[in-house]
Amino acid sequence: MDYKAVLTRVLKRIRPSEKERKEFMSVVEKTMEIAREEAKRFGAKPILAGSVTRDTWLPSKEEFEIFLMFPESLSDEELEKRGLE
Repeated sequence: MDYKAVLTRVLKRIRPSEKERKEFMSVVEKTMEIAREEAKRFGAKPILAGSVTRDTWLPSKEEFEIFLMFPESLSDEELEKRGLE
Protein backbone atom coordinates (compact mmCIF):
# COMPACT_ATOMS: atom_id res chain seq x y z
CA MET A 1 0.00 0.00 0.00
CA ASP A 2 1.28 3.45 -0.91
CA TYR A 3 0.86 5.35 2.37
CA LYS A 4 2.03 8.61 0.86
CA ALA A 5 -0.73 8.49 -1.76
CA VAL A 6 -3.32 7.66 0.90
CA LEU A 7 -2.15 10.54 3.10
CA THR A 8 -2.22 12.94 0.17
CA ARG A 9 -5.80 11.93 -0.69
CA VAL A 10 -6.93 12.24 2.93
CA LEU A 11 -5.31 15.65 3.36
CA LYS A 12 -7.03 16.92 0.21
CA ARG A 13 -10.37 15.89 1.71
CA ILE A 14 -9.86 17.36 5.19
CA ARG A 15 -7.90 20.56 4.54
CA PRO A 16 -10.01 23.65 3.93
CA SER A 17 -9.79 25.20 0.50
CA GLU A 18 -8.38 28.71 0.17
CA LYS A 19 -11.91 30.04 -0.33
CA GLU A 20 -13.17 28.24 2.80
CA ARG A 21 -10.17 29.51 4.76
CA LYS A 22 -10.74 33.15 3.69
CA GLU A 23 -14.48 33.03 4.45
CA PHE A 24 -13.95 31.40 7.84
CA MET A 25 -11.15 33.76 8.85
CA SER A 26 -13.31 36.72 7.85
CA VAL A 27 -15.96 35.55 10.33
CA VAL A 28 -13.30 34.98 12.99
CA GLU A 29 -11.86 38.48 12.53
CA LYS A 30 -15.27 40.18 12.58
CA THR A 31 -16.18 38.27 15.73
CA MET A 32 -12.90 39.22 17.39
CA GLU A 33 -13.52 42.89 16.57
CA ILE A 34 -16.90 42.71 18.29
CA ALA A 35 -15.41 40.78 21.23
CA ARG A 36 -12.67 43.40 21.69
CA GLU A 37 -15.21 46.22 21.80
CA GLU A 38 -17.55 44.40 24.17
CA ALA A 39 -14.75 43.17 26.45
CA LYS A 40 -13.55 46.74 27.04
CA ARG A 41 -16.74 47.39 29.00
CA PHE A 42 -15.68 44.77 31.52
CA GLY A 43 -11.95 45.44 31.60
CA ALA A 44 -11.28 42.15 29.79
CA LYS A 45 -9.26 41.13 26.77
CA PRO A 46 -10.46 38.48 24.29
CA ILE A 47 -8.03 35.77 23.25
CA LEU A 48 -8.61 33.57 20.21
CA ALA A 49 -7.95 29.91 21.02
CA GLY A 50 -8.32 26.41 19.70
CA SER A 51 -7.62 24.77 16.38
CA VAL A 52 -8.06 28.00 14.44
CA THR A 53 -4.93 29.42 16.10
CA ARG A 54 -2.92 26.37 15.03
CA ASP A 55 -4.50 26.27 11.57
CA THR A 56 -5.69 22.72 12.19
CA TRP A 57 -9.44 23.35 11.96
CA LEU A 58 -11.53 21.20 9.71
CA PRO A 59 -14.00 22.61 7.17
CA SER A 60 -16.74 20.37 8.58
CA LYS A 61 -16.12 21.84 12.06
CA GLU A 62 -16.22 25.58 11.56
CA GLU A 63 -15.88 26.57 15.18
CA PHE A 64 -13.48 28.61 17.26
CA GLU A 65 -13.07 29.63 20.85
CA ILE A 66 -12.70 33.06 22.37
CA PHE A 67 -11.59 33.31 25.97
CA LEU A 68 -11.89 36.49 28.01
CA MET A 69 -8.91 37.40 30.11
CA PHE A 70 -9.73 39.51 33.15
CA PRO A 71 -7.22 41.36 35.33
CA GLU A 72 -5.70 39.16 38.04
CA SER A 73 -6.44 41.89 40.57
CA LEU A 74 -10.20 41.23 40.44
CA SER A 75 -11.76 39.58 43.46
CA ASP A 76 -13.53 36.27 42.89
CA GLU A 77 -16.87 38.00 43.35
CA GLU A 78 -16.08 40.74 40.81
CA LEU A 79 -14.69 38.20 38.33
CA GLU A 80 -17.88 36.15 38.59
CA LYS A 81 -20.05 39.27 38.22
CA ARG A 82 -18.19 40.54 35.14
CA GLY A 83 -17.93 37.09 33.61
CA LEU A 84 -21.67 36.50 33.88
CA GLU A 85 -22.46 39.95 32.49
